[in-house]
Amino acid sequence: MAKRKGSAVHSLQSGSSCGECRPRAMRWPTWFWPTTITIAVYVGIHFGLRPRVNQHFIISDDNEASTQDLSAELAERALARNRTPDYTWTLIFTSVPHGPREDSVRALLKRMSALNNFTLKTSPTTETDAILNEEKGKVYAEEISKIAERLKTPLVHDTYKPFIDFERVALIPRPAYASFVSDPINRFVNEFKEVRTVKYWQVRVAKIPEKDRLRHMEKILDVKWEKKVFNDCVMTDDPECVPLRGTNRTSMVSHFCGIAPECRVHHSRVALEQAKRNMESFFSVVGVVGMEIDTLRALQAYLPLFMQGAVHHKSNLGLDVEAVLPPRVRKKLMKVLAMDIELFRFTQQRLAMQINKLNSQL
Repeated sequence: MAKRKGSAVHSLQSGSSCGECRPRAMRWPTWFWPTTITIAVYVGIHFGLRPRVNQHFIISDDNEASTQDLSAELAERALARNRTPDYTWTLIFTSVPHGPREDSVRALLKRMSALNNFTLKTSPTTETDAILNEEKGKVYAEEISKIAERLKTPLVHDTYKPFIDFERVALIPRPAYASFVSDPINRFVNEFKEVRTVKYWQVRVAKIPEKDRLRHMEKILDVKWEKKVFNDCVMTDDPECVPLRGTNRTSMVSHFCGIAPECRVHHSRVALEQAKRNMESFFSVVGVVGMEIDTLRALQAYLPLFMQGAVHHKSNLGLDVEAVLPPRVRKKLMKVLAMDIELFRFTQQRLAMQINKLNSQL
């Protein structure tokens, strides 16, 4: 066989080192590896191959806005969730003392009782046992449970007692809870005036044991206390109007916080957070003065067994007597009642979210 000069065979046999005659290794196009890596990264990100970490804690400049939007959406869903137990025939309608108009709230409940055939049990405005402990809370829960068992109709108790977790204090299934609140500053001014009325003390003194009445009567007979001016009380740092931090007092926060001793500590962040948790976890609806239509819609939607037809009720639930105060007095009260004001705004936000949810279902 003739040897062809320059062929690969000729080169190998002759032992020449012709570089052009060697078999060449396979070469990939220059675009191959960058494209392959890009595709692999894309597949990993979009098909679950990325590390499993909590996305709520990954906040960068690029995804901060979207993460915040997601958190806001989840929070709104939680606040708008229906907390009414499916099994309950009992509703505790607990109002903050010295809050919204008593006659308007009770007119609503009486009207709903006639429409929806439930038994309405009411308690006096000036309940002397409003400040409870665990033992009294258990007695109250057992009392309401026994009344409900005897009835052949649902039960609503209109009361001024603070929130009591029936399941925790007495191992009794929780009832439904609802409430109605007003502006904390207006409520505070109203309390100052109400405790100086004859009606308030007539009811209160009648329930005080006779041996303790003289001590309480001393306050009633104190003309200086009776004639005290609210604005002066605030601006002179009178403890009645400017409670010291850490002292005990009844407030909107203490009402929703419950019956633990910490709940009545003035300006307690712990009490405030517990009040928010209780409101969100257990209360079907907390109505707000000034949001009457929304309040009635939420009551009807979230508590249909008791409040069907509430949207057709005409009342003055939405009216709140605005306290006329000098700017300096109001400004100081906003600091004194900072925790109550924060809880009130939380309540407004929660009710608004419930209405947004109802609107989205239309």
